[in-house]
Order: sequence, then C-alpha cells, then structure tokens
Amino acid sequence: MDTKEYFKLLDNSTDEILQFVEGIPNNQLSNKKENGWTVMEILEHICITEYRIHTLMLKPSDTSSESKEILGKEKIRHLTVAEGKEKVMAPEALLPKGEVTDVDAFKKRFQEQRKELKEDIENGKLIIDNRTRKHPRLGEMTVSDWLYFLISHTERHVEQIGELVV
Repeated sequence: MDTKEYFKLLDNSTDEILQFVEGIPNNQLSNKKENGWTVMEILEHICITEYRIHTLMLKPSDTSSESKEILGKEKIRHLTVAEGKEKVMAPEALLPKGEVTDVDAFKKRFQEQRKELKEDIENGKLIIDNRTRKHPRLGEMTVSDWLYFLISHTERHVEQIGELVV
C-alpha cells in the first residue's frame, strides 16, 4: 500500500462526508426507512466501525497472507458500494448506542478518529503488513484491505443517508 495515495483517498473520503453532513437539514437527521437507522445512527455506526477496525489492526494476528492485499481497494469498493445495496445486519458491537446526537459531535469524533488513524500509520504504531482478520461477509482481509474497507464502508453509508434525505 502506498501510504501517500491512501492518505489522499482517506482525506477525500473525510472531506466528502463532512461536506455532505453539513448540508443535511436538522429536521432530516431523524429520517429513517422502515426497520432502519436514522441518519444520526448511521453516522454513529460509521464512527464505531472505524474505531473498532483501527483498534483491531493495532493488534497481532494468528493468520497472515502471502501478499499485502487479498481483495484490494477496487474489489472492496465494488463489493461494498456497488454490490453492497442489500442490507447487512451489523454485529452487536457496531450498533449505534445514541452517543452521537448531532452533526457537530459526529464531525468532531470522525475527524479525531481519522487523524489518529493517519498518525498511527505515519509513526509505525499501525503496521501495514500481511496480518489478516476475517470480515463476516468479505472473508479474510489484510491490514491494507481493512484500511481500504474503511473508505468504502463510509461511502456506502453516505449513499444510504442520501436515500434518506432526498
């Protein structure tokens, strides 16, 4: 993984979601589809997911791959965004808990998490190597795969939010 390229993708992803949520009127933050989450719950889920994945990638793993990527950014994006239209139940640990109550709280938390992720990569605390962890839907993924997944996961949920605030 080229970290400069990844940081550019991550920064673009960050800017896109922050600009997107700025434009959502407050009266639409509680919009949801039947049996779905509100806009705020989706935003909180994004934060929880990013925190959990970041924390997981800091830990050692019992498994590894022969290559730095198993799926790669394009396939992950395709599976998550293009083919990810079907609703997948999030694991219990990734469910919103009502802690992110407004757009400003989301923006602060999201920006801090993304900043910390970049810092951990830059200072070598988060090593981008061949360690793998299993994703419940996508299977074994390397650290690089998981980092690309963060971007695609956010993009997928931005699309979902867009469907709620039309």
